[in-house]
Amino acid sequence: GRTEKLQQIESRSLMLVLDEAHWAWDVLRAAKAQAFNKLTLRKLAAEFMGTFMLVFTVGCNVMATKTDPTAQGVFVAISIAACLMITIYALGPVSGANFNPAVTLGVCMAGKMSAPLGVLYIFTQILAGIIGSMSFYALYGAGIPFGPGVVRFSWYQVLSVEFLFTFMLVFTVLSTACVKQGNQYFGMAIGFVIIAGGNAAGWISGGAFNPAVGIGLDASDWGSGFGWSMPYNIAQMLGGAAAAAAFRFVRSDEYGDNTEDTSWYKPVYKYTSPSYELLARQLVCEFIGTFFLVLTVGLNVLKGGKLDIEDPLNEAAVFSIAASLMCMIYSVGPVSGAHLNPAVTLAVLLSQRNKISVRDAGCYVGVQVCGGLLAAVFYVFIAGGKTFDLGPYGSFTWSGVVVAEMVYTCLLCYVVLAVATVKDMSHSKDIFGLAIAFSVVAGGYAIGPVSGACLNPSVSIAIDTSYAVLHGGWWRCVIYTLIQFTGALLAAGIFRVTHPDEFTDGALAHEMQIDVDESADKVLDLEMNVIVADAEVKHALPVEEAKHALPAEEVKDTLAVTKVKHALPVKSNVVTDAKDTPAEDTPADREAVHQLPGPSTV
Repeated sequence: GRTEKLQQIESRSLMLVLDEAHWAWDVLRAAKAQAFNKLTLRKLAAEFMGTFMLVFTVGCNVMATKTDPTAQGVFVAISIAACLMITIYALGPVSGANFNPAVTLGVCMAGKMSAPLGVLYIFTQILAGIIGSMSFYALYGAGIPFGPGVVRFSWYQVLSVEFLFTFMLVFTVLSTACVKQGNQYFGMAIGFVIIAGGNAAGWISGGAFNPAVGIGLDASDWGSGFGWSMPYNIAQMLGGAAAAAAFRFVRSDEYGDNTEDTSWYKPVYKYTSPSYELLARQLVCEFIGTFFLVLTVGLNVLKGGKLDIEDPLNEAAVFSIAASLMCMIYSVGPVSGAHLNPAVTLAVLLSQRNKISVRDAGCYVGVQVCGGLLAAVFYVFIAGGKTFDLGPYGSFTWSGVVVAEMVYTCLLCYVVLAVATVKDMSHSKDIFGLAIAFSVVAGGYAIGPVSGACLNPSVSIAIDTSYAVLHGGWWRCVIYTLIQFTGALLAAGIFRVTHPDEFTDGALAHEMQIDVDESADKVLDLEMNVIVADAEVKHALPVEEAKHALPAEEVKDTLAVTKVKHALPVKSNVVTDAKDTPAEDTPADREAVHQLPGPSTV
């Protein structure tokens, strides 16, 4: 009996394998049939061009930096991000502008693309990547070594950052370019992921985040050995698959019927007493966004001289951190509002206007802190146990930290309130994420040498905790957090002064004026209807026929106007001549109106 059961299990396992093989064969056959479709050829041509330009730009930037390290500096990631952004806007309407097998896998797993077309995309992207690498090899006469040995990190450190930032890239693509509500910022958000990850992780893994880039760069240095692109590809594809799974959970409103409205054309922070299911999705979004923000902070700071690497001053750190914040705002904003900062959550709560409840604000702060702490674990692990502490730095004292953190946390929170929580967002509908992120750019370069420009209790707690675990002395983050919360309080107070119409009295007056205007329009429409009814009764039909000839809706309108006439002290507005002079009601008019059936005869 035991042998028979084993045979049954083996038989079922074989059937499952055969089913998967049949499915894969069917996909390949469908892809082959679809490849000769004119529309598909246009899409493949667009994917080839975009991927070729991306890989060629990556290779030229890296080779230029190797030739003269001072020539490019901090603009390598910006150059690559710019190429990606412009090709997304140019070719997106044709093919969707994937340019990345990990993105294509994520899009297919999210149900936004068919599997046969995805297979064709992936083959086209890899081919374009190889040809792009051969092109910059012909230009510079040399290839680019690829793998952990080049950047002096272990394989697990390299693959960890490739997985994480590929996840970030694919999640941003799905959340901004694959949703039902259209927008104009999707290309900018996707491009800025390269600025965030290129500076934060490029010094660890090379910052590929794309199997087509990895295979292309690996092929350019074929003579020195080929193969490290394969582990990279596995980590990147897993990152794309994980991003698709996260997207399907947090954006379940994209699948099936869902009554929750998350349109971008309404205020980002609108609070509608969400269900526990929606609250869970919001908390996951806050966790993901804060995690990547703190991870980018940690890796950028550690790059700036803490590991004694060749780049002792990371001048692009602030811009990279701001780019990470912007990408996450655009990605998770439709679901949670993208606070990603306990100080911002406190400012939104103190601004009242029913934007968030006390319960939800407490949950937000909890997951933001947890996301930051997990990110600290990762950046310490990736950096090989290295960490850093909070300020004050240099010759500055705590008084300088108080002023610096309070002023720029206040600025950050105020910008959030003014561009993302107001009723009329027409002035910032597509640009609010950039405005909030550039608050970090302003503060980071202005007060970074003084306090580190944390501007966020989650960042402060994560930095201080990771440092205290290894070196002791956990207390600085408490002072930082109190200062930052004070800045949030100031921002909420200033917002109340500068935006009085957003609060109860102004909003109520505005709504009352709208109601008055609408009521006046309705009264005028009803009076015009009764004028027509009076004319028909007097000149066309006897009274008894008028009772049955008038449509039911006109009778109702006439009755309503009769009530208005008896209830309001207004004169008749019947026009009798070209001079538009009011005329009094005649006995015949009143008789015709009062003989209509219904309660108007009271």
